Order: sequence, then C-alpha cells, then structure tokens
Amino acid sequence: MSTIYFHIGYPKAASTFLQKNIFKSQKKINFINDHFYDELIKFTKFLFWSSDEEFNLKIRSYIKFLNNINDEKINVISHEGYTNFSSNPQFKIQLIFNRLKKISEICKIKYKFIFVIRKQTEYIKSRYAQGHGLTGFWAVGQKR
Repeated sequence: MSTIYFHIGYPKAASTFLQKNIFKSQKKINFINDHFYDELIKFTKFLFWSSDEEFNLKIRSYIKFLNNINDEKINVISHEGYTNFSSNPQFKIQLIFNRLKKISEICKIKYKFIFVIRKQTEYIKSRYAQGHGLTGFWAVGQKR
C-alpha cells in the first residue's frame, strides 16, 4: 500500500515555504503538485464542491493521477485549501475526510497528514497585512 503525505495547511503557516523550499528541492520527495498540478486542482474542487451523487458517479475519473505515485520516493501533496474553511460556506470537514477515506480504499493508498499551525496573534497580523495593511487590497488610509 502506497503512502501519500498530505500537507493541509493552515494558510499563512509556512505553506509556501514548504512547497518551494522543502517539497520541491528534496530528491527523495515526489512532490505530486509539480507533476499533476491541473489534476490536483480539479480533484480538490471536485472533493469540496461535488454533490454526494456526483462524487460517487465520477470519483474514478478524478483520481486516475493517484495511480502514478512513485513508491520509490516520499509522495507529498500540499494544499492549504483543506483548512481554508471560508472558501465554502457549507463546508463540512467530516465530509471531506470521509471522501478521502473512500479514495484511499479505491486506490489502496494511505495518508499521513502534515498539519502546520501558527501562533494566532501572528496569523492575524499576517492575514491583515496581506489583505489590508499599507499595501494590501484594502489598504489603510487610501482612498477608494
């Protein structure tokens, strides 16, 4: 049984650093994002947004890329969207993980999750600086 290490975020908790400097640079890591980016994005959207009926009907077409994982290396998927709950108001975390479990049974893979957190006060400052701050989309003190 193959293993996929699944890095699931949080946003603003070193995800980009891990993706660019660790997962991409280590020869022993098969960074699935690099090889199957388009498939991974479609898969993630499907996982989050499909109805139960659609999920059950179409799941095999969305997971074909998982059959190409490399058992000689450490397989890693990284996507902080799995912890960015604001993207779907009807988000049900249990549903997502139940679907991942079903996929693991179909593909005969197991997951190990990498979950990075950040000190809450630092997260708030960083999120504010990105979206507001002095240069963000809603910059402080600037006319709209």
